[in-house]
Amino acid sequence: MSRITKLAPWLAAFLAILWMGRSSMPPKDYGTSFDVVAFAHLPVVYQGRVKPYDTLARNSLIIISDRQTWRDGDNTRRPAIEWLLDVMSGSPRAAEHRVFRIHNLDLLGRLGLVRRKGFRYAYSEFEPQLAEVELQAAQAGSVDPAERDVYDVQVLEFWQRLSLFRVLVETHRIPGSGPGSDAGPQAELNAALQRMERLSRFAQPHGIPPLKDGDEWQPMLRAAVEGAMTGSPSPVVGSLAASLTAWASGDVVAFNDNVAELTPLYPAALAPPGQLDAEVTFNHAAPFYRCAVLYVFAFLLGCFAWLGWAEPLRRTAFGLLVATFIVHTIAIGARVYISGYPPITNLYGTAIFIGWGCVLIGLILERIYPLGVGNTLSAMVGALTLLIAHFLAGDGDTLQMMQAVLDTKFWLATHVIIINFGYSATFLAAGLSIMYILRGVLTRSLDAAVDKSFYRMIYGVLCFGLLLSFIGTVLGGLWADDSWGRFWGWDPKENGALMIVLWTALILHARWAGLVRQRGIAVLSVFGGVITAWSWFGVNQLGVGLHSYGFTESVTFWLLIFVVSQLAIIGLGLLPRSMWRSGQPQ
Repeated sequence: MSRITKLAPWLAAFLAILWMGRSSMPPKDYGTSFDVVAFAHLPVVYQGRVKPYDTLARNSLIIISDRQTWRDGDNTRRPAIEWLLDVMSGSPRAAEHRVFRIHNLDLLGRLGLVRRKGFRYAYSEFEPQLAEVELQAAQAGSVDPAERDVYDVQVLEFWQRLSLFRVLVETHRIPGSGPGSDAGPQAELNAALQRMERLSRFAQPHGIPPLKDGDEWQPMLRAAVEGAMTGSPSPVVGSLAASLTAWASGDVVAFNDNVAELTPLYPAALAPPGQLDAEVTFNHAAPFYRCAVLYVFAFLLGCFAWLGWAEPLRRTAFGLLVATFIVHTIAIGARVYISGYPPITNLYGTAIFIGWGCVLIGLILERIYPLGVGNTLSAMVGALTLLIAHFLAGDGDTLQMMQAVLDTKFWLATHVIIINFGYSATFLAAGLSIMYILRGVLTRSLDAAVDKSFYRMIYGVLCFGLLLSFIGTVLGGLWADDSWGRFWGWDPKENGALMIVLWTALILHARWAGLVRQRGIAVLSVFGGVITAWSWFGVNQLGVGLHSYGFTESVTFWLLIFVVSQLAIIGLGLLPRSMWRSGQPQ
């Protein structure tokens, strides 16, 4: 073995870790004298958990703009926290930032907007037309969801984004600040009470910690009003309001001084500084995005390995995958530390975990069968699952708990992890089967030895998947009995898990009975991937049952595309072996 072949995987791993490390270093500042970084670390409660303002800024901007950054008037990319400060402080600049993504042409016409590159617009550009659009949003909301057309869906999504923008503005405009502050204390207080009433139906950021044990975090507006009425204002209200006022007026010294005063006002027991700092660093590092990029590179190396210089490229791809897998693992561990929960609490968590499981199994297969198959498949599935996770993150907080019933750490650490590991195994078996069919139909490389290796890999992964799926399903029944008082209720999610177990068992029994051989197992395993996808996403689209969480309208279309593609591959697999380019294995 040449020295290049020996060193290639180590060099690939070193370069990957170096790139990750250098690009993940958190900024000391954002090119401004304002201590924006310190403000980004301050805590706020929103969507059920304590998080830094940095996360609130990024998640809010993702919902409104589909991005975590924005561009100012000079077309310079700026961080989300600066946009949030403009919004919360009531600065006129907030209305001029082009952050609202509006791509529906009918909606653009109703708002009096002209189509532009990027489809991003400022609040001031469509504000004159909002009264009419509000009426249309109300009409669309009264239509049955099954009967809404594309425009109804788009106008409702736009109104939800606009509502979030307004909540961020109104919640932080307290009596005595902003427009109308010269109307007198009582008039300001009455106006604030009216705004509190309007905002009561919206989820609001709770930025003010409790003054004493037993109290809860409060939105800034409510805490300011109650403090004014009781004469016992929270010190956080004053310093936070002064910080926002200083930001809006461009007073660097006052902003930095007030932010410095704010930091010790939050009890460490309610807002652990270590977790907040870790989350800000995690946000900036974006480890799953960077892992997806490296998985794509590993996939390309695996593909090139089949074209020539096979062994050096195969080993290089393996080294790159190992390094990326380590970062993927650390990133999942960081989410556990930040949230205080096991790795899977929502659909986003399932995507990153299932991808992690597929990469782990693929690396093990590559170690046992050094054919490049494990490399290429695990890299492809790892990238695809992280891409799915990226789209699932479009609704905001990826660490948010989806239902109170999920707030059970023991079952999250047992049933949920095991059942999702079972998903990883069945998806990987389906992927191996797709590679087997396409390689046999389209190339002449599926000789007897490779055919046998594919069979062993598919068979082994299926056995592993059956074991995990069965244990996970039983544990799910025990959880249901603990939470709902019955072991099994034919809930759609329960049925999906049972379908995976039964179909995997059917494949194995068909092989043991001699009803199918290598090709039959591959064809059946591809349909096993369809069943797993249905259990993962499809049952959520039904909107019924005790597990009807995580509904995503766009999933239905892509799930249908996936099923059609798998049926096409199954059709290829059912062609007689005489029609395959590889022919019959010798």
